[in-house]
Amino acid sequence: MLKVIRDNSKIVLAVTCVVLVMAWLVVPSLESIFHIRQGARGGNTSDPVKVTWRGGQLTGSQLRQLKYVHNRAVEFVVEILRETTRRQGTPRAPGYMFVNMQSGQIGISPYNDDGHLVETLILAQRAKELGVVVNDETVKNFLIKLSDYTLKEGELDGLMHKSMPESQVDISPGMIIEHLKTEILAQQARLMLQAGVESFTPGDITQMGTRPMRMLFRDHGLVGPGEMWDAYERLNRKLKIEAYPLNVADFVSKVKEEPKEADLQKLFEEGRGRLPNPAFPEPGFRQPHKVAFQYVKADLAPFLEAAKKEITDEQIAKAYEESKAKGEFKVVEPPPMNPVKPVDPANPADPAKPADPAKPEENPGEKPSEKPADKPEAPAKEPEAPKKEEPKAEPKAEPKKEEPKAEPKKNEGSSLPRDIQLVNFQNEPKKDETKKGEPKKEEPKKEEPKKEDKPAETKPAETKPADPAADPAKPADPAATPTDPAKPVDPAAKPEDKPAEKEVKFKPLDEVKDEIRTTLARPIASDRRQLVINALVPEVNAYARQFNRWKAYQDREKQLKAEGAPPSKSPSIEKPAPLDLSKTIGDSGLKVETIPLVDQFEVQDMIDEPQADGTNKKVPKYDIGVNGFRFFEQNSATFPQVAFGERESLYQAETLPFALEQKQFLGGITTIYIYWRTDEQPSKELDFKAAHDNVVAAWKMEEALKLAKAAAEKLAAEAAKGKDLKTLVDKPEQIITPPAFSWFTVGAAQFARPSLSEVPGVRFAGQDFFLPIFDLQVGQAGVALDQPHAIVYAVKLLGEEGVSVDDRAQFLAKGTDPELVDAAWQSQLYLQSELYSELFKKYNVKWAPPAKGEEAE
Repeated sequence: MLKVIRDNSKIVLAVTCVVLVMAWLVVPSLESIFHIRQGARGGNTSDPVKVTWRGGQLTGSQLRQLKYVHNRAVEFVVEILRETTRRQGTPRAPGYMFVNMQSGQIGISPYNDDGHLVETLILAQRAKELGVVVNDETVKNFLIKLSDYTLKEGELDGLMHKSMPESQVDISPGMIIEHLKTEILAQQARLMLQAGVESFTPGDITQMGTRPMRMLFRDHGLVGPGEMWDAYERLNRKLKIEAYPLNVADFVSKVKEEPKEADLQKLFEEGRGRLPNPAFPEPGFRQPHKVAFQYVKADLAPFLEAAKKEITDEQIAKAYEESKAKGEFKVVEPPPMNPVKPVDPANPADPAKPADPAKPEENPGEKPSEKPADKPEAPAKEPEAPKKEEPKAEPKAEPKKEEPKAEPKKNEGSSLPRDIQLVNFQNEPKKDETKKGEPKKEEPKKEEPKKEDKPAETKPAETKPADPAADPAKPADPAATPTDPAKPVDPAAKPEDKPAEKEVKFKPLDEVKDEIRTTLARPIASDRRQLVINALVPEVNAYARQFNRWKAYQDREKQLKAEGAPPSKSPSIEKPAPLDLSKTIGDSGLKVETIPLVDQFEVQDMIDEPQADGTNKKVPKYDIGVNGFRFFEQNSATFPQVAFGERESLYQAETLPFALEQKQFLGGITTIYIYWRTDEQPSKELDFKAAHDNVVAAWKMEEALKLAKAAAEKLAAEAAKGKDLKTLVDKPEQIITPPAFSWFTVGAAQFARPSLSEVPGVRFAGQDFFLPIFDLQVGQAGVALDQPHAIVYAVKLLGEEGVSVDDRAQFLAKGTDPELVDAAWQSQLYLQSELYSELFKKYNVKWAPPAKGEEAE
């Protein structure tokens, strides 16, 4: 035997090397992939099972491994897309969708969170059950087609290695190929499952010209005419309703039956990993992340009132005079009551249109008859004849009074300002004066400028072609020739005619005294408030260093005790005394508000505040929770979005709406908030015993919902018989009658997409509210629910508007547009959500609670 081995030592050595390579590289990869897909390895104390479903399971380490492989696969596909674009190709593959350079679908799921990774595995399993087969050739064809055939197989291999930088996690090309098989299987399952919901196939959408965020459907991707008409109605049909709200919580006391333990257990399993959200009907029994806060609301008002008392009358008088010198506090006269009339679209060039048709009849004298007769013969000489007659009339006062009256007619039918006239219209107002006879003769002295203006004789020649074209019945008015485009009054010709400058009037000091006092006091108040903030923030941060040092010591001691280790020998650290800011705040009028442990929804709670008239008004329970927000470079975020990050330092002071470093913006803000955390409770899953009370409450709410719906249906049945809803309810004052509303509304911003309309009086108007209401006919009544199913409405349809036979004809002529496509998508998304929810229920997806002492991520 030894002789045989010795004689074949080279072969034996080669085979041994191959076996070792397979053991080190290939086997672990295949093992991890098969375990991920089939759940062959059970959990243990060091690597517990995180999620199970019908046909598979994943441990914590397998989830992490899957995430690493998925990230590399996504980077590989992105490299293919980049190279394809660089080679001027157009990526094409099932699941690929280009919207713009910043967003789109790359052909496989880009998400790497645990939920989406498990979703992909379940969809891949579903595709196999439906008979889909994916092999290495399928992956190669998918990638080559994605590259628009610009890449060859060898080039794909180079891009794969480029997408796998060196890291602590060993990932091989074979693992990426196996993962792409799973992704393609999942993609096929998505296409098949959504075929009855979506009216387009991913990959059938391209960018539409220069309008990003709008997409053009090809012929085989068009939304069906019936669906487009539904979308048109949802955008344009408006309903007028009256609705009576029934609060589900009021029916809980009427639930007499006690829940069975099996029903409670089932309800708990469905919602054990779900966070409670007041905007949705599904109950959640996971303990939400909660934070306790303290905050100071630094309003400018108390500082401003104190500063105003220090402003003297002398300072106000001085500021008043300085403001007058700058042109402030002028008395603004109301604008004239004669609006500029628009040009008549039927005859925009006819200057006779705006003239009063009655006036030529009032003066059927010489001038109207002379002008049409003389004008064709010698239009250029006509101005001279009136010049001889003009000295006859001397009255100056009358024309001055009449000029402003006739002036509005200068531009009637013109969109130009009254002090600007087109050349063709310059003579028209003067003609109106000639109709009055005497006023026309009042301007003899305006001939003197004409003597200087001897080129004025050429003016009629210049206007000759324009005048006959404008109106052959109206010759050029000789008295109007002095008014040329340089119409500003000629001071050299006649200073007496120069309009007298109006005396500028200012508001009296008494009228603006309070305004000036506030203006002078504001910078003083702002500076004083900033001094308080500058002293308060460092004091809180100094306390934070002491408190967090003590907390770190306590956490270390707890950990040692849990591990059974002896206590640390380092000196103990005493807990600092409670934070006291009374000295820093002083008598400024500010105070420290406290918020107990709350989640991001509870901090936005509203409460009823009694009013003087006996009614209640909804006000924020915690002012900062509703009114606090943070400005960033191009957007803003609400207080819950900013302040509820997990595991942040306690007693670290922050300011809203700007960070303290941005002091230059804080001065002009009316309200500044300074807040800090005082405690935190991380999010975690609860067992059935810990969540029992919440489960019972959720079960009773579900039973109360049935009772509320029955009561609403009874009211709706009576209202549908023609009875007035107000006569059927105990509290008719609670009936809401919102303005007419549509199902979807398109925002005012450019490229805004349709969204569900807001209905005044209904806090959460979702699909369960709009769907039953828009199925009603006028006079009918029905039942609708808000989105969290907390309120049931008995609704009667009073009227509708917006869709008629003409609208249908217009729709058929117009065809598809982006708004209609977007509205159709909104309905599809709702159906998709329901579809996936049912699928995961079928596969019985369950996320395991965290191990003892382990907090859920």
